[in-house]
Parts: sequence; structure tokens; C-alpha cells
Amino acid sequence: MKKLTIFLMILVIMLVGCSSNDENAEDHKVNSTSKEETEATTKKISTINGEIEIPTKVERLVVDAYLPTSLLLGVKPVGATQRDLENVHIQDQIDDIENTGESAIESILALKPDLIITAQADAESYEKLSKIAPTVVLPYENYRSVEEEVRGIAEILGKQAEGEAWLKMFAEKVSENREKLAEVLDPNETFSIFGAYSKDFYLYGDGIYRGGQAI
Repeated sequence: MKKLTIFLMILVIMLVGCSSNDENAEDHKVNSTSKEETEATTKKISTINGEIEIPTKVERLVVDAYLPTSLLLGVKPVGATQRDLENVHIQDQIDDIENTGESAIESILALKPDLIITAQADAESYEKLSKIAPTVVLPYENYRSVEEEVRGIAEILGKQAEGEAWLKMFAEKVSENREKLAEVLDPNETFSIFGAYSKDFYLYGDGIYRGGQAI
């Protein structure tokens, strides 16, 4: 009888222990799932203003630069500047994008963005914009090539696959056009990019202006 009692006590202890382990495992599973779901909604990126937290899936983007790049990645902003919306190359893609003038704070605020991408690097602009939504400042000349720009913004927007697909298409077009140019240009020929405005003339380099980067 005594042995039977001891055996039953041991059995009860084992069952309680197993139940506790199952509950702990389930709790750990639930906690892990919750943590993953939380982490999946935001991510941290390094910017010129330090590390900031942004959505992993951007729903309401506002830009005052890089509009064509966001469009080619399959992300249509809810708002963009007048200047960007006048870009002749994207007129068939800008339906439903609100005009924010020249980044008017009131206009941007009304759009309730969850992410803002701007080229304005001054502290005052950043402070105002970052109070509305997480703001990524990418000054002009931040990227030195088309590839850098597309990959950089694709990483911010979580559109890396779309970025690589576009770059592959772009590389094919570049190759085709390079072959055409080879038929009419001598390898030692050079060229310049000029812009004429009223009585002023501008000389552009290999940066973002007037196609210098792409060329």
C-alpha cells in the first residue's frame, strides 16, 4: 500500500510537470508570434537624422522628391509636390496623387501619411515633417547612380524584388542604346549637358539633373 501511494504521488508530479511544460511552451509560442507580428509592422533604418522607425508596409506615402522612383517600384504616393507632378515622363501614372504645392505642411498633414520622403535637409523642415509622420531625408546627390537610388528607396519601401526587376529591364535598355550610340559616336568623343533659362546658362555634370546620372 505504501509503495502504491508513493507511485501515485510520483505519477501526479510527472503529470503536473508535463502540463506546466506544455503551458510554458504554448505561452512562449504565443509570445513569439505576437512579437513577430509586432516586428513585422515596423522596421528601423539609419538616416542622416539618426535611426528612425518606419512602417514595413507603407500605405500612405508623401514625397517631395523621388516620385518617379517610388512609382517604378509600384508605390503610388498619396501626395507629391507641384514640381514633381509636372514631370512629363509620368503623366500617365499620377492620377489620384494630391498636389502638396511646394511641400505645404497643411496639405501634407491633411493627407495623414504614414511615411514622408523628402530632399529637404534643413533642421526646421525635418522637425515640422517628422511631427506628422516618420520622415526620411534623402538630399539630392545622396545617390550617385540609378542603381544606388532604386536599391536605396526600394529598401526603404520594402520593394527590393520590384527594384531588382526594374534594374534588370533598365540594364537591357541601356545596353541596347549603347549599341546604337556606338554606331555614331567615336569612343574618344566627349559631350556636355547645358540648360538655357532666359539669359542664363547652366552646365550639368553626372548628377541627378537633366539626365546626367542616367547617361
